[in-house]
Amino acid sequence: MSVPANSTLPSSMATRPWRQRLLAVAGLAVTAVFLALIWTRIDPARVVAALSRVSWTALAVAAALLAGAYTAKITRWHVMLTSVAPSVSWSTAAQTLLASVALNNVLPFRAGDVARVFAFRDRLAIPASALVPMLVLERILDAGMLLILAGLVAIPAGSQLFPKHLGSLSALGAVAVLGIVAVAVAAGPGAQALTTYRTKALSWLPTAVRQPASQALDVLARQLRGWQGAKLALLSALAWGLEGGMLAALATGFGFSRPILAGYFSCALATLATLIPSSPGFFGTFHAAAIAAVEVFGASPDQAAAYAILAHGIMWAPLTLLGLACLAWLSAHRLLTPAAETP
Repeated sequence: MSVPANSTLPSSMATRPWRQRLLAVAGLAVTAVFLALIWTRIDPARVVAALSRVSWTALAVAAALLAGAYTAKITRWHVMLTSVAPSVSWSTAAQTLLASVALNNVLPFRAGDVARVFAFRDRLAIPASALVPMLVLERILDAGMLLILAGLVAIPAGSQLFPKHLGSLSALGAVAVLGIVAVAVAAGPGAQALTTYRTKALSWLPTAVRQPASQALDVLARQLRGWQGAKLALLSALAWGLEGGMLAALATGFGFSRPILAGYFSCALATLATLIPSSPGFFGTFHAAAIAAVEVFGASPDQAAAYAILAHGIMWAPLTLLGLACLAWLSAHRLLTPAAETP
């Protein structure tokens, strides 16, 4: 079944507005609770003073590392797209990813992810049945790399993160995470060997979804196979290495103890915390997790709050503005260029 290319949302998301409103209210409530908890622990004047002491050099380094991180993320998205549609340009990949980030930052329900699959598919000339598994794989790669970051921090800082008798277990956990991710990536080339079992499993699905599910699995197998999978893994490691480095640069600017570990741990914890439903832009959840992460390394509540506010601001404001500009360009291009229907 095809969906008109000018359709921006699947029909299931256009129904039950009461459910969407309820989820939006719940997300705002979660944000309010986290922000209230933070507010009770800080002195606003000391937070402002901590912000004023951060060097411009640290800010410049952080901005450069963030730009590098998103260059790697855009390149990874481009590598995925060109495996299905070789004609997709890097600039088109950049526009759709950054617009998606901006929409996630200002709208609820991960609207940017929905737009990347349904609203931008005519610009990409790729069907939604191929874009959905690519977006899912992107999220899996991100979660895997963040767990690796947390695990790698746990190896040298286990006694700070956990009671002393759990320090060795944290190191073992890090090794286990690395092994799980390695096996998951290495299993890509062997995906074709499971074709028989996949066919049997798909036979249990309703006829209407059997073909899309099979196509999605084919796309995933293509993405994980051989050099393609290796490129995605390397670009994911580069992206999160640079983004963690950005937070480490800020931690250095605040004078935190062991700033590299503090920065990378806050990167892992705060980004994973954005999975908790909250307001658009992940206000509250990001800040609470970032504060908790750097307090482990000796930051005071006021310093930690200043760090979380600055880190969120550096990531939220420029990416949102740039993404909205990309969205405006994509919208103008769509109005000026007749779009072919994409199944």
